[in-house]
Amino acid sequence: MQDEQGQSMKQFCVAGSHAERIADVVKWIERDFNEPLQISKLSAAVNMSPSSLHHHFKEITAMSPLQFQKQVRLQEARRLLLSGDTEAADAGFGL
Repeated sequence: MQDEQGQSMKQFCVAGSHAERIADVVKWIERDFNEPLQISKLSAAVNMSPSSLHHHFKEITAMSPLQFQKQVRLQEARRLLLSGDTEAADAGFGL
């Protein structure tokens, strides 16, 4: 949420309720990136159907929820590797 796309998303969230709910989903995915992604639970938590969640999520983030989770996992692995506290195999296996 700190890159250019994140800034656009923050501004969009002010304008509409779908975007606010997608922002909540983004926060949950970022917080629980190690957990299996369960679209049915996420969609229920934000009062959207799974298909509506997927559609609006992709519209706002330009990727599916699963793609977004994979990106967050890769960013975390990169962070661990750059910190020097973890070897590549451990960073990949732990995520």
